[in-house]
Amino acid sequence: MTTRTGRCVECGRTHTGPTAECASPKTMNLPAGKTCAECRFTRHCQAMYGKTAQDETCDFFPVRFLGKPAASEAAA
Repeated sequence: MTTRTGRCVECGRTHTGPTAECASPKTMNLPAGKTCAECRFTRHCQAMYGKTAQDETCDFFPVRFLGKPAASEAAA
């Protein structure tokens, strides 16, 4: 299992968890295994903030990731 790093919401640095300089475990990571391409807000974030579909971090806190609806939900 690989450890993901993420931008800390407290200090803005990139790390995997609490460090000597920053005790915060909170990062801007999306849920494990998810990318911006799987979020319902991807088009908005790409247009307004320059995010890419491959990004694994969110520029908002708390992370606003919300999965896209299933094809059956979208058609209803």
